[in-house]
This record gives sequence, structure tokens and C-alpha cells, in this order.
Amino acid sequence: MYATFLSAQLFRIIVHTRYTESMVFNQSVRYLHQREAFIVISFFTALYLLFGLLFLAFTAPYRAPDEGPHYTYANTLYTQHRIPAIWESLEGHQPPLYYLLLQPFFWMTPDGTKFSRVYLLRIATLLIGAGLPTLVYLTSRRLFPIDRFVQIGATAVATMTPQFLFMNGVINNDALTNLAGAASLFLIVRTLQEGELSRRAMIWNMVVVFAGVFSKLSLA
Repeated sequence: MYATFLSAQLFRIIVHTRYTESMVFNQSVRYLHQREAFIVISFFTALYLLFGLLFLAFTAPYRAPDEGPHYTYANTLYTQHRIPAIWESLEGHQPPLYYLLLQPFFWMTPDGTKFSRVYLLRIATLLIGAGLPTLVYLTSRRLFPIDRFVQIGATAVATMTPQFLFMNGVINNDALTNLAGAASLFLIVRTLQEGELSRRAMIWNMVVVFAGVFSKLSLA
């Protein structure tokens, strides 16, 4: 009887010890994954901003595709509080969300020259797209949780492509469209993996979809 009691107590101690070790190990692994994610995201975000600023600085104003019409749209919204007609700007058919996000940068420079505003709006566009490395990395980690090569490779390809950096360093609504698309993909993958659509997830999905639709007509 006494031996049975001791055996039960020993078994309970072993199980509790194993459980504690497992919890400590899982917490350690979680911490390492979080640290690794922070390092990778910080690294690629820094590279994105660095090379984006280089493209931004060495590209003359209005030398990028459709930059003039995009600036005209944003400037008309600022000066006349309306969306320009198609004959005033070739981008007049586009939804207004991207150009609304640029308005605070006009308010910051009420007496700024046209060229100085162009560079300021370029910086704003670059910052709008700065969330893409994070979204691409988190999505690839969910799809390929143990393949670091795919995780880092996907993030590198998505954020370090020269044409992508160039377009995100000029006035163009593609930056917001790409960000909304990446956020939508991440939310879809997370929802499918968790197996349920919570109210919070549904709201976030709706916000991202509407942001994409109201940033560029082709995304609709």
C-alpha cells in the first residue's frame, strides 16, 4: 500500500517535471522565434527604407511613370477639396484613399514649393509601403513554419526588387495597393489556419478589403 502510494507520488512528480520542462522549452522556442522575427523584419524594413530613399533622391521629379497626374490629383484635393476630373489628371478615375493619406503632408508645407512637396510626398509613399516586409515575412512563416530559407527568401524577393523599390519611392498609389493586398493575404491565411472566422478577424478583413478597393480601381 505504501509502495503504491510512493509510486503514485513519484509518477506525479515526473509528469509535473516533464510538463514544466515542456512549458519552459515552448516559452524558450517562442522567445527565439519572436526574436528571429524581429531581427528579420527590422533588417528588411531598414533595407527597404534605405534603398527606397536612394531611388527617391536620385529620380528627378515627374520622371517616374504617371507621377505628374498623381501629384495633380493630390494637389487638387488639397487646394480645391475635390477629386479632379479625368481631363485634369489622367489618374482622376482612381479612388481617393491614397491621396487622402497624403493630405497631412501638404498641411505640413503650406508654403512649400512644388518640387519640395514632390519629395515630401515621395517619402510619405515610401512610409506607406514600409509595412510590406513585415506582412510578407509573417505570411511566409505561417505557410512555411520550419523553412527559414523560404521565409527569408520570400521577404527578400518581395521587398528588394528594384522596380518595386523604385515605384514605392515616387508618388504612386501602388504602395498602398500592395500593402492592402499583402495584409489581405496574411489575414486569409491566418483565418484558414485557425479554422474559424471571429468577429475581430471579419472586421479586419473588411477594413483591409475596403482599403484596397478605395486605393486603386484595378484592385476592385
